[in-house]
Amino acid sequence: MVVLAAGKEDLDGLGHLLYKWSDALHGYWCVFLPEAVTLAWKTTVKYWYGSGVELQGTWARM
Repeated sequence: MVVLAAGKEDLDGLGHLLYKWSDALHGYWCVFLPEAVTLAWKTTVKYWYGSGVELQGTWARM
């Protein structure tokens, strides 16, 4: 494993841009994406069960 240590003096120009880009990419993959997938999964499961209940109610009324 390679560990990169960057000080403020090393973050000028392209280095600063790459550091900000990697920080944004890490935030997207490690924070935003897992939370969005979890929320989408929970919502899908609730919708699936809810539509099943409504379908059973519709068939019971027929």
